[in-house]
Amino acid sequence: MSGFIHWYENGWSAARADRTVARIESLGLTLSDPETQRAGLLDRLALADSASVDVEYWLDEETALYCRFRRVGEDVVAQEFDLDGLSTVEQHQLVAGIVELFNEDATNTVGFVVDRSGGSQDVEWDDVVLGHPKIVTVRPDVLALPAELVDRLHPELNRLTGRPLGGLTLFDRVGAAAPA
Repeated sequence: MSGFIHWYENGWSAARADRTVARIESLGLTLSDPETQRAGLLDRLALADSASVDVEYWLDEETALYCRFRRVGEDVVAQEFDLDGLSTVEQHQLVAGIVELFNEDATNTVGFVVDRSGGSQDVEWDDVVLGHPKIVTVRPDVLALPAELVDRLHPELNRLTGRPLGGLTLFDRVGAAAPA
């Protein structure tokens, strides 16, 4: 099993893609695609002409982080980061950095999932985040969902301790999203 981060953002556009990439690169990662110039890659990430784009962020010369930008709704895009191949320290640093970015921009986030072990990889997270009635039986490390969805569709989460974060309810069983 491979760990992952799924970050669902609304209001997706070319400008939003550029801003999101810049924020991720501020963590010390470098976006690259040897087949495409940077401007062309950023245009592709707007997802105007395709449903998904796969990219690699580089942590260093030898360590790549696979990421997929995927349109899951009219203006909702999922960014999927694959934690496979990263050391425990690299995973921790990446998760902490992306959680920080998520916390800074919770108003544009419609869902957020961190599962370092990959134990919840079979959960249809797109369906859960987009409001389809799916029961969440496997708990990831961090889960943030719109508060109204939690109240309306997820009574199974009411037994967990959540906290409000903008319009989201944040469940953090490992303290990864604790405010600094």
